[in-house]
Amino acid sequence: MSGPPACYARHDVAHPPFAGPAVLVTACGTSNSRGALAILRRHRPDVVRLGVNSLPAARTSAASLCHRFATVPEGRDPGYRAALGALVERWRPACVIPVHDAEVEALAADPLPETVQWTPPLETVRIARDKARFARHLEAAGLPVIPTVTGDQEAPWPTPWFVKPRVGNGTRGARRIDSPAEAEQLRRADHVLQPFVEGEEATVDLLAGEDGRLVAAVCRWRREVRAGISVVSETFYDSDLRELALRLTDLLPVRGAANFQAIRDPTAGWRIVELNPRLGSGHPLAHAAGVPIVELLLDWSMGTSEPARWYDHRPSVRMSRHQEELFLERRGEAWVPRGDGVPH
Repeated sequence: MSGPPACYARHDVAHPPFAGPAVLVTACGTSNSRGALAILRRHRPDVVRLGVNSLPAARTSAASLCHRFATVPEGRDPGYRAALGALVERWRPACVIPVHDAEVEALAADPLPETVQWTPPLETVRIARDKARFARHLEAAGLPVIPTVTGDQEAPWPTPWFVKPRVGNGTRGARRIDSPAEAEQLRRADHVLQPFVEGEEATVDLLAGEDGRLVAAVCRWRREVRAGISVVSETFYDSDLRELALRLTDLLPVRGAANFQAIRDPTAGWRIVELNPRLGSGHPLAHAAGVPIVELLLDWSMGTSEPARWYDHRPSVRMSRHQEELFLERRGEAWVPRGDGVPH
């Protein structure tokens, strides 16, 4: 992508310096960023909401929640860092919250100046993205993890197996394999094989300060999952998962928001499945349960508060996701969200 980012303004907000503090959220086509922007609109009306995505505003649902929106290259594009850096220099946000894996890696490798960017150390990002390397790293440190081999290796366990792409997060491309013959076409180094574990699945939303100190671990059951995203979740408390969160982040430090998934093996207890070193799609539930992750990141960035020793969450809070519509109208060459079409 060449040339300056294409900008879109939904509201008549003056260019910097803005009247209030500004937050830049990336990947505005995801539920992660949509949840963050909706929380800021509802609870922090003084905050200027800035957003970017690789698609134009008319194809980006959360653009309607932004005061300023710009189209930038995808996170894996070599021009992404320069395009985002130009916007940061122009908009001067108090902080940047990247929510897509490729963007997190790009910014961890080349941090943005003159703003607080909530990304973990680059080594954490690279280990977490490679499922085979992640499993070996945790196993060597004595953390409970599901045994993992690459697809071109012989699996030492009987079927059924679980197979998924080696690089990436979530359950895209993952499926159960009930016989070795089914796995033949997937016997490649870019896939991993794991024993299939029947058990309850949970996600733990993590929050750490700039120094990497963990200050919250919000446990939630993944009651219903669609396309790798939990659409029905419920918070709970588990001391073993809290201890596991502390051990995991001691081994692989994070900054800001992150999350890891775990499964409760009926015979071996909790096992870690994967670490996502970024804001998770379920963070609005953490907010509802008493840990306002996005608001805390903003306050820490502005220096208006310091991380507490620990943030407890309320158990038995449930979140259910529902589809909603966005209406747009053509104005000249652009499609602009209608005022009455913005979800509330």
